[in-house]
Amino acid sequence: MYVVKRLRIFAAADAHADLANLSRSLRRAEELGADVIAYSGDIESVEGVKLLASCPIPALMVAGNMDWPEIIDEARRAGILVEGELREFEGYYFLGVSGLFHANSALKAYQLAKGVKAPIILISHHPPYGSKVDVAFNGAHIGSKYVRKMVEDLNVILNLSGHVHEARGVDRVGRALVINPGPLSMGYCALVEVPSLRYELLRV
Repeated sequence: MYVVKRLRIFAAADAHADLANLSRSLRRAEELGADVIAYSGDIESVEGVKLLASCPIPALMVAGNMDWPEIIDEARRAGILVEGELREFEGYYFLGVSGLFHANSALKAYQLAKGVKAPIILISHHPPYGSKVDVAFNGAHIGSKYVRKMVEDLNVILNLSGHVHEARGVDRVGRALVINPGPLSMGYCALVEVPSLRYELLRV
């Protein structure tokens, strides 16, 4: 039995170099009393990474499919890149899957987390395949089967993603709550509390 504390997680993704909305979101996270910020990729700005890393609230992020190597290098230097690793925070394990070199990142993360009994919070750029939050404009499911398998097989209680702008929303996959907060470039974000899994979809 793992004893975990109440944690308020501010979730965002897909700023696409919109530094104004990124700055607003960080202020909003502070106002809401968030304990940690989870950013699910496509920040598309080295300056954006620096903003995220300089926030007084601890931040964790993964790369999106549109983030270039300089962004990843800056996030790694700042200590906020969590893709392909497990990071313990207040009794929870945060696990990251990149939107770049996605298969390799997912396989590495899966191997790391196999057998972990503590609750896992999965930060991924892609939402799980076949969920309500991976549906494109044309009705096709365009999420990740790797992420789906991780959510189903591992001790994941919460998956925070992005990528599919039009599929903002919430779903359940197995025992996990799955949230796509929508693109931060349009002001969308979310706040979720664990272990209760109470959530609110927000706009900055």
